[in-house]
Amino acid sequence: MKPIRYEVLYEGGPVMILGEAVEIENDLGLTFGVHCNGWLPRDDAQRWIVTHTESGLMIGWGSSRAGAVLCASERVRDAIAAGSLKSAIERAMRHRAVVIAKAAAVGPVKDRPPIRAP
Repeated sequence: MKPIRYEVLYEGGPVMILGEAVEIENDLGLTFGVHCNGWLPRDDAQRWIVTHTESGLMIGWGSSRAGAVLCASERVRDAIAAGSLKSAIERAMRHRAVVIAKAAAVGPVKDRPPIRAP
């Protein structure tokens, strides 16, 4: 797969990640990426993360890529069934704006690499 770049939100602001595109069926046209936190142990439940690429919201996780994608797919499917997917993404986008504003007020973090790729 061809790598893609997207941002994941941390308390200190967004961090650029290298990952892979992953398709999760949804009716909003949302796009997702999956990446490995290679510095975590292989059996860690958050070694693999699926993220909504626009908001940086963590959608699913697992100790394997397949497990993380399955987790994300189930969570998206459940949100669609509950009618809450759109509102969850809207909340995530508002949260993203707040985190970015706070990070901008503090200033850039100098000891953090611009792109994380284990």
